[in-house]
Amino acid sequence: MCLVRTAECTSDDISILKSREISQDSDNYPTDALHVYRLNVNVNERNSHMLNALAQESDQYSVHACDAVAGQTHHIDLSNISNKRTDTGFIVFLK
Repeated sequence: MCLVRTAECTSDDISILKSREISQDSDNYPTDALHVYRLNVNVNERNSHMLNALAQESDQYSVHACDAVAGQTHHIDLSNISNKRTDTGFIVFLK
Protein backbone atom coordinates (compact mmCIF):
# COMPACT_ATOMS: atom_id res chain seq x y z
CA MET A 1 0.00 0.00 0.00
CA CYS A 2 2.94 2.34 0.55
CA LEU A 3 3.83 2.05 -3.12
CA VAL A 4 0.27 2.96 -4.09
CA ARG A 5 0.34 5.97 -1.73
CA THR A 6 3.54 7.27 -3.30
CA ALA A 7 2.44 6.42 -6.87
CA GLU A 8 5.32 3.97 -7.29
CA CYS A 9 3.30 0.77 -7.66
CA THR A 10 4.15 -1.78 -10.30
CA SER A 11 1.78 -3.38 -12.78
CA ASP A 12 1.82 -6.48 -10.53
CA ASP A 13 0.68 -4.35 -7.57
CA ILE A 14 -2.19 -2.97 -9.65
CA SER A 15 -3.14 -6.46 -10.82
CA ILE A 16 -3.29 -7.73 -7.23
CA LEU A 17 -5.50 -4.82 -6.17
CA LYS A 18 -7.79 -5.25 -9.17
CA SER A 19 -8.11 -8.98 -8.45
CA ARG A 20 -9.64 -8.07 -5.10
CA GLU A 21 -12.29 -5.68 -6.41
CA ILE A 22 -15.83 -6.67 -5.57
CA SER A 23 -19.18 -4.99 -6.08
CA GLN A 24 -21.05 -3.84 -2.99
CA ASP A 25 -24.07 -5.60 -4.49
CA SER A 26 -22.31 -8.98 -4.43
CA ASP A 27 -23.85 -11.68 -2.22
CA ASN A 28 -20.48 -12.40 -0.59
CA TYR A 29 -19.42 -8.75 -0.13
CA PRO A 30 -17.12 -8.63 2.94
CA THR A 31 -18.60 -5.72 4.90
CA ASP A 32 -16.00 -6.00 7.70
CA ALA A 33 -12.98 -6.24 5.41
CA LEU A 34 -10.44 -3.47 4.90
CA HIS A 35 -11.67 -1.02 2.27
CA VAL A 36 -9.35 1.04 0.07
CA TYR A 37 -10.62 4.26 -1.48
CA ARG A 38 -9.14 6.79 -3.86
CA LEU A 39 -10.71 9.84 -2.21
CA ASN A 40 -10.63 10.93 1.43
CA VAL A 41 -14.32 11.80 1.31
CA ASN A 42 -15.08 8.10 0.70
CA VAL A 43 -12.75 7.07 3.52
CA ASN A 44 -14.48 9.50 5.89
CA GLU A 45 -17.93 8.19 4.88
CA ARG A 46 -16.84 4.60 5.45
CA ASN A 47 -15.23 5.40 8.81
CA SER A 48 -18.35 7.25 9.97
CA HIS A 49 -20.57 4.38 8.86
CA MET A 50 -18.47 1.78 10.70
CA LEU A 51 -18.14 3.91 13.87
CA ASN A 52 -21.88 4.59 13.94
CA ALA A 53 -22.49 0.85 13.71
CA LEU A 54 -20.48 0.36 16.92
CA ALA A 55 -22.43 2.72 19.18
CA GLN A 56 -25.42 5.02 19.22
CA GLU A 57 -24.59 8.66 18.61
CA SER A 58 -25.44 9.51 22.24
CA ASP A 59 -22.68 7.10 23.36
CA GLN A 60 -20.02 8.54 21.04
CA TYR A 61 -17.34 11.09 21.85
CA SER A 62 -15.45 13.41 19.57
CA VAL A 63 -11.75 14.06 20.14
CA HIS A 64 -9.98 16.88 18.36
CA ALA A 65 -6.30 16.15 17.74
CA CYS A 66 -3.39 18.52 17.32
CA ASP A 67 -0.23 17.88 15.32
CA ALA A 68 2.77 17.29 17.57
CA VAL A 69 6.27 15.88 17.48
CA ALA A 70 7.49 13.79 20.41
CA GLY A 71 9.76 15.79 22.68
CA GLN A 72 8.72 19.17 21.31
CA THR A 73 6.85 21.59 23.54
CA HIS A 74 6.72 24.53 21.14
CA HIS A 75 4.59 25.37 18.11
CA ILE A 76 5.34 23.34 14.98
CA ASP A 77 5.93 25.46 11.88
CA LEU A 78 4.14 23.80 8.97
CA SER A 79 4.92 26.61 6.53
CA ASN A 80 8.02 24.86 5.15
CA ILE A 81 6.19 21.70 4.09
CA SER A 82 6.50 21.13 0.37
CA ASN A 83 3.56 22.02 -1.85
CA LYS A 84 4.82 19.71 -4.60
CA ARG A 85 2.57 16.67 -4.91
CA THR A 86 5.55 14.53 -5.94
CA ASP A 87 7.16 15.21 -2.53
CA THR A 88 4.05 14.20 -0.59
CA GLY A 89 3.03 10.99 -2.34
CA PHE A 90 0.68 13.00 -4.56
CA ILE A 91 -1.29 14.21 -1.55
CA VAL A 92 -2.77 17.63 -2.26
CA PHE A 93 -1.73 20.26 0.29
CA LEU A 94 -4.45 22.80 1.00
CA LYS A 95 -3.87 26.10 2.79
